[in-house]
Amino acid sequence: MRRAKRFGSKKAKGNRLEDEWAEMLKEVDPYVFARRDSGSGKSKEDVTAFRIPLHSECKNQEKWTVHKWWKQTISGCPDGRVPILVIRRNFEEAKVMLRAADFIEILKRAKKGGFVMNPRPDLDKARTTKKRVKLSVSETKNLPFSKFKQLQHHKKKKKKRWR
Repeated sequence: MRRAKRFGSKKAKGNRLEDEWAEMLKEVDPYVFARRDSGSGKSKEDVTAFRIPLHSECKNQEKWTVHKWWKQTISGCPDGRVPILVIRRNFEEAKVMLRAADFIEILKRAKKGGFVMNPRPDLDKARTTKKRVKLSVSETKNLPFSKFKQLQHHKKKKKKRWR
């Protein structure tokens, strides 16, 4: 079993996750930074993004108490911001937890901006065909599962039986 290498304190471990999360968010908003001055009367979020309406709480621990952390995230989140809980264990990638309604709202906004792409454009063509075309048996010769091929196969079997 792999053991975690401890460089510094638990606080330093949490700060590393906050710094990594801030770097990830900088791809969207360059004015993102990890806070270290949380205290009485100050903002309670771990990572501050000015142009993105997120309230981020980061937890880098082995023992997860997600419900407790989620309550902390929700209680510190001001109105108009989306509460996000970023969690990670040693040797694992970070995971993000958010409300389902917020996730759907993000997808709707992304789709309006052109972010969501259809992975199967051929399905859209099939859905937009207006009229179903009926083909004759001879017109289906080149199709992989054609009625023509089935009939030919059936005729061959019939001939073999009577010989």
